[in-house]
Amino acid sequence: MPKSKSAGILVLAHRIYKDDILKRGGVDYIIDYLRSRGCKYFLVENPLREKGRTIIKMDGDEIRSFGLYGKGLVRWIQEIFLNTIYILISNIRFRFIIAVDPLNFLSAYIIKAFRPTRILFHSVDYSENRFDNAFMNFWYNYFYKLAVSKADIVTYVSPMMGRKINEFCNKFEGRILFYLPNSPEYSKVPKADPVLKSKYDVVYTKSFLGDNEVDILIETLKLCVKTLPELKVHLIGNVSEAGREKIENSDISRHFELYGQVDYAKNIEIISKAYIGIAWYENLISFERYADSLKIREYAASGLPSVCNNKISTALEMQKENAGLIANTPSELSEKLVYLITDPSEYGKISRCALKWAEKNDKTVLMEKLYKIISPYLN
Repeated sequence: MPKSKSAGILVLAHRIYKDDILKRGGVDYIIDYLRSRGCKYFLVENPLREKGRTIIKMDGDEIRSFGLYGKGLVRWIQEIFLNTIYILISNIRFRFIIAVDPLNFLSAYIIKAFRPTRILFHSVDYSENRFDNAFMNFWYNYFYKLAVSKADIVTYVSPMMGRKINEFCNKFEGRILFYLPNSPEYSKVPKADPVLKSKYDVVYTKSFLGDNEVDILIETLKLCVKTLPELKVHLIGNVSEAGREKIENSDISRHFELYGQVDYAKNIEIISKAYIGIAWYENLISFERYADSLKIREYAASGLPSVCNNKISTALEMQKENAGLIANTPSELSEKLVYLITDPSEYGKISRCALKWAEKNDKTVLMEKLYKIISPYLN
């Protein structure tokens, strides 16, 4: 156990790993910004998918880990116990807690009963029916309502989620409700002049691509190349072996370029050189429609119009801002791609709207506003 260390900020979060690769999320941007302002942090991260160890970190360095047992309710009870007991008996000093998801908020709320602190609840998603049984859904909704009702500051990532929070708690006197989407730092995303690009290069990026997404892209391209035989999809992210075989065995394999998982800088570089960004969400996970799409926002920050289905809140916001087009079938995807590529006037209008939207939601600007709110509690 660390001795007499001052963390400043305690972060309680669940993390997604696949093949030992960490999927960075909105809380990482918050941590990165606060570190740039000289804040130290202490992080307790539990694996979201229940496989793996609970890891304790101090300013990014692992200092301890725990192996917990079971899954579901059995595991979550252990996480609450570990989060609260470990923190309360440790010598870690902090004045502010960031809790991501209702389970971690419950830990923070218990800790606050014993140690004077303020809590920021960062709401990254929500689902009316998160689980397969009514008992678990009741408690999930109960703790979510508790979080948005009791946290000193509530940050949320999508307008749809903001409306849901206001349904649960329409009074925030003395507390803060703050819109904090998963947007990138606008100035750090490269922007290339569309005139200098190949208008036949489109990009699709996702940490882990499902086989069904590969099927949709293949079907879409088969339709597109009838009109645009030079079209190519630059595919970034982990594709399963079955997905790769589908692409390689298709008669349009030459219209794909696969990069695999790349680092953030390379990801943004590939995006910036593309002409249009494609995004697709299947709602296979119940909370997805309330979540926020980083890739649509990264496309916009590079000046790329997006073509996306309407299964996620960000796409609806994108449509409202005229920063992209909605398409819900491969046929519609193909139609919208052809439309943007063959109509430079409409493409330019949507591209400018995308940049304007991205600049309005620049993460640095938003974090500076949030920092002014929370800085009195960090010193």
